[in-house]
Amino acid sequence: MKEVKNIVKALILIILAPYIGYLVCKKHYIYTIIFFALSVVIILWSLAKKVDLNIVDVQSAFNKGTMRTETKYVVIHHTAGDTSAVVNDIVKTHFKKNQWEGIGYHFFIHSNGTVYQLRNDNESQVPHAFGFNDNCVAICISGNFSEYECPDNLWEIALELTRQELKKFGLTPNDVRGHRELPGNNVECPGLLFDLDKFRNEL
Repeated sequence: MKEVKNIVKALILIILAPYIGYLVCKKHYIYTIIFFALSVVIILWSLAKKVDLNIVDVQSAFNKGTMRTETKYVVIHHTAGDTSAVVNDIVKTHFKKNQWEGIGYHFFIHSNGTVYQLRNDNESQVPHAFGFNDNCVAICISGNFSEYECPDNLWEIALELTRQELKKFGLTPNDVRGHRELPGNNVECPGLLFDLDKFRNEL
């Protein structure tokens, strides 16, 4: 989706660049050509720009519980804690406090940008949201986005990871939900300052 939007924007800019250059530079055609060339370089650079995910697979330690038979949504969560939260903190909450049989997310995005794959995203059900544990991929981002906005680097990583999961399961941006958007889940997650409509539009 994002790639198609970028290509359309690039074509529009490439078509308009010579005309804009002529208006700006009047009859100095050499400057028009330079302006056009720079526009093309900038556009191609922006199209090539992609977030590389650093995914650490630790699912063997947490891959317990029931298998799911369908995938309908990708659900976004936040830890609702400080940015120092690590995988062990989630383990303590999910296993010891909540006494769940398995960790509650498929992916956890650490504040340093590392993505931890905690569960098998192809098969595992995870206890992440009431009534929606059997048909979702759950992605959790470190931070409390009811107190501050999601940092740009984590936002971009979450977008890229979500794009990959949507492509993998043949889903669309309309199949992305925030935890708070799921019926029966009275929570702020992934934070009141996390703009879910903007997130879906950028996928």
